[in-house]
Amino acid sequence: MQTQSNPGRRYRRHLLTTAFLMGGLVALVSCSDGPVTAITPAGGQTETGEPRPADDATIFAVTDRGGFAMVDAALREQPRLVVSADGTVYRPAPMAQIFPGPLVPEVETTVLDDTDLTAVLAAINDHIDELAEADDSFPGAADMAFSELVVRTDDEMMQINVPSLVSSDAVSSASASGTGPDPVHRAAAELVSEVEAIVANADGVWDVGPPAAVRISSIGYDEEADPGVGPAVEFPLDGAALAPTYGYGCLDLTGSDLDVFLDTIEKSGVDASTPWMTQGRLFQLVVRPVYSHEAPCSDGAAPPAEPTPTTAAPTPTTAKPPTTAKPPTTKPPITKPPAKAVADGAGCTPAGNSLGDGRWFGFVTETTVDGISFDLACWFSGDDAIRAASEDGAESPPPNDYHIRNNNPGIRSLTVPAETPVTWYPSIGDPTSEIETDFAEWVDADRDGDGPGVWITIKKGAIVGIAEQWTP
Repeated sequence: MQTQSNPGRRYRRHLLTTAFLMGGLVALVSCSDGPVTAITPAGGQTETGEPRPADDATIFAVTDRGGFAMVDAALREQPRLVVSADGTVYRPAPMAQIFPGPLVPEVETTVLDDTDLTAVLAAINDHIDELAEADDSFPGAADMAFSELVVRTDDEMMQINVPSLVSSDAVSSASASGTGPDPVHRAAAELVSEVEAIVANADGVWDVGPPAAVRISSIGYDEEADPGVGPAVEFPLDGAALAPTYGYGCLDLTGSDLDVFLDTIEKSGVDASTPWMTQGRLFQLVVRPVYSHEAPCSDGAAPPAEPTPTTAAPTPTTAKPPTTAKPPTTKPPITKPPAKAVADGAGCTPAGNSLGDGRWFGFVTETTVDGISFDLACWFSGDDAIRAASEDGAESPPPNDYHIRNNNPGIRSLTVPAETPVTWYPSIGDPTSEIETDFAEWVDADRDGDGPGVWITIKKGAIVGIAEQWTP
């Protein structure tokens, strides 16, 4: 009999204050000496002659952060309102308060007309000078709740942190004329109130759907502590960033990669409690929308390491006579096992006999008019190629920065539609000979057994593309 998972126990395991997350914030407060102006609502250039920002560039965003929070909740923090340069507005869609909830939160979107967008820009311009005086060291206390504003000016993007503007009382108190301990706090509250009022009174229709870009964060998963949740789902893309050897993982997805991820969620019945796996490593995922004003994962968006504890100042004491020093005790160093190599693409250890959605590397041993015989293999590149070659007793670092492992004798029969696009090299040793044809023409070239390795892309259970892997 399976034991039901205890969500409270799992969340207690991941308890972490936002003190550990504060290091990921980047202060972007303007330091220019001259007046600061908001971007102009029309024309191909700003008032300073610079090109207008891209349509999806954020011109306003407010996010509520801080306070003691479990790591799951801290990683889910997302803006409560975002306005982009083309007038598109984003906000979190209502979500049923059940456990476990859906893995990917939906967003509501609408588009402001020119009048409302101009009003937003005017509101930014009215408060920009006061906001530019913000102290970039706030908040000084790790457990303090605060609100983060992002506004775009002609010259740059500004990030301002002020005491929390979550409650209506806090906003009204700070924005009341002549009150509030800090003019920056008051200006931020007024700006948030004005922009929220413009959005609330806009005539646009709100649409609900999945976000166009997501940030995936991974946290550790313990099978023994969480029995009964269900089998792990193989991550369908390159999951190396989500399975680090220590700390937390972080990955941003858009476009076709996001489509593959969402298809896997739908096909596998995934929810927020489902464990995931890449190359034998288990983790859980926290997913939220990500917007253009946020630094990418590679720039340190993942939570940093825990801060070093503060050491208290020593208390003065009366000097004692010296004692004979004892010889130091030598302890053997504690070493961690080396990280295992992680294959590119979806890896090379599918959860079952069939290949799930994603990109898989291997060799075509036979072709027919309607399919291929596929020998799944592991393709490693970069640092993982060095690790894999060492694990396999091969030359390390490997020549040409890649390593292939093929120790599974199984052959899979895969159906391929005749119109499936295939990228290949008629001259195997010449990378400039690359062409794209359909599967039927590729079969006529009689590549089975003689050609290089290939990558096959599977989406919704069907092969949608084949690409030969050129090697020197």
